[in-house]
Amino acid sequence: MIEPGRVARLRATALQEALSSPSRTRVTMAAAVVEDSQENRRVIIKTSEPNGYLRPGVKSALQPGESVVPGYGHAEANIVVWATKNDDRVIAVAAGRPICENCVGAIEDAGALVASPKKYQPRS
Repeated sequence: MIEPGRVARLRATALQEALSSPSRTRVTMAAAVVEDSQENRRVIIKTSEPNGYLRPGVKSALQPGESVVPGYGHAEANIVVWATKNDDRVIAVAAGRPICENCVGAIEDAGALVASPKKYQPRS
């Protein structure tokens, strides 16, 4: 089985690249591997666009079994909120753009792996 961080990172990157060139700098695509109470894992997708709206290029890039979650605001933090509300455990989260400090905190607070670059580098 492929490592969850790698799965999330590959999916987030592919979905970010499916956006039109101008949208890539404004829209964030995020992917996460989550686990339910029976230890079944799946990939969920979130966009920073309102209520899970997917642009046509992204919609056609979804893979079978991937779920798009609704919400507003930062895609990465919304994944954590959605998973928590649905009693899923977040394993790894990645985004197609560097992840902000607040989203990094939300992911780490959930006990999950931040699987793509961060906007900031913590000082040692």
